Amino acid sequence: MPVEITRFMTEAEADSEAWKSLFDTTQGHIIEKHRRTYVWNVFLRFDDPSRAGQILASLPKLASVSDLRAEKNETPKTPDALAAMPPRPVVSFLGLSSSGTEKLGINNNDFGSAFAEGFAKRVDKVLRMQSEDWLGSWKQASSPKTRIDALLIGTADTLELLQSWFTTLPALFDDAVTILWVEHGAVKRDPPRPDGRRGATREHFNFVDGLSQPQLDGVDSNPTSPLISGFNPRFTISNVLVKDVLDGDCFGSFMAYVRIQQHVDAFDDAVAKLAASIHPPTGVTADDQAKALIVGRYQDGTPLIPSPVRPDQNDFVRGDDQHAQKWPFPSHICKMNARTKELGDRRPIVRRGVTYEDGDEKGLLFQSFQASLDGQFEVLFSTWAGDVHHPSINVGGDPILTNLKVPQAYPATNGNGPICIGGLTTVRGGEYFYFPSIPGIAKLGSGNHATNLPASTAEPSAFTPES
Repeated sequence: MPVEITRFMTEAEADSEAWKSLFDTTQGHIIEKHRRTYVWNVFLRFDDPSRAGQILASLPKLASVSDLRAEKNETPKTPDALAAMPPRPVVSFLGLSSSGTEKLGINNNDFGSAFAEGFAKRVDKVLRMQSEDWLGSWKQASSPKTRIDALLIGTADTLELLQSWFTTLPALFDDAVTILWVEHGAVKRDPPRPDGRRGATREHFNFVDGLSQPQLDGVDSNPTSPLISGFNPRFTISNVLVKDVLDGDCFGSFMAYVRIQQHVDAFDDAVAKLAASIHPPTGVTADDQAKALIVGRYQDGTPLIPSPVRPDQNDFVRGDDQHAQKWPFPSHICKMNARTKELGDRRPIVRRGVTYEDGDEKGLLFQSFQASLDGQFEVLFSTWAGDVHHPSINVGGDPILTNLKVPQAYPATNGNGPICIGGLTTVRGGEYFYFPSIPGIAKLGSGNHATNLPASTAEPSAFTPES
């Protein structure tokens, strides 16, 4: 019986043969963390598309969801055993850009206009980002004749393992595939905790990262369950997976890859500006409260409004704070997920970013998976971030993602005049990729892949794309 991905999965169904098949054939990076420290994003160009397809089909084993879940279950739980565990093997994942799919003879009409046009064209047309701020390599890659064709992600516990994996690629690619450049990321982590567990991961503004990831499967549908609260960003797997155009029995997903530079000095200046204009709660410094108001939670992950079900989780419920005196409407987290009751006010995505440092530049190699680029990612990063009336009237733009000269509705500003915070990040490049199923990638070697699946095989979109 095929998997019905348009509804929530029960814990019993998670172990069924149908779901096991889905997990065996879906690239693991999409819906399961790889849990490794180092990430190298290798950008490729196909010089001989026919041979390139064969080479991609012969890549060393791409990790599936099942592989990563089995590895997670086998990981020691005690600190001593975890410390003694040998480094795990490198795992890799593959995505194709619209330029790459075209070269491989795949019909881009199956993917939607956002993917077909590519990220660079959407930057000025839809996303309201400044392409003149892009790095030289990304500017060159935005040209139709020099676009990126594929993204190969390698992840490892040690740099030595990753370097060893990378050195095998030129011989494998021969003269059919060119490595354009590599972007290196690494998990930024706190020191080990007193009980020996690994420290929390952080981004460069020093906030605990990776919180509020969506609950994708095996969760109770009852909102009063101790596993979840009423506004945890859980969604059906159809919000991240689509029918694979390379193999109609399997599933793929769309990735948005964005290199985002974080301006730490500008963030610190904004914090000082806001801190001088607020009355922090008892026991909280003005700086810490200002940081929480800008981002939407405290740096350690503590919510501004604790959930009545799981106070320890970053799972806000607006409750009696309808006028946003505790959790500001313009805060980044509220802009991205306002936790309102209307389903239309939620555009959940799976985030897989990692921090980077490149000389003096620091930031995030942002990656998100979703079923609809224009209905999910683009709504979040353009419509909602830049809409001064989202999620309420006259609240201003997202302080992290925009630089709008419009006052933001922060509470208790001491009458020091309007507060307008922005320009804390800069997009330095990006692209859209399609991550096929593992069997679909294998079919590239024989040319026996679907190029135009009948419309009836397409999975219905979770959201209506917005123009």
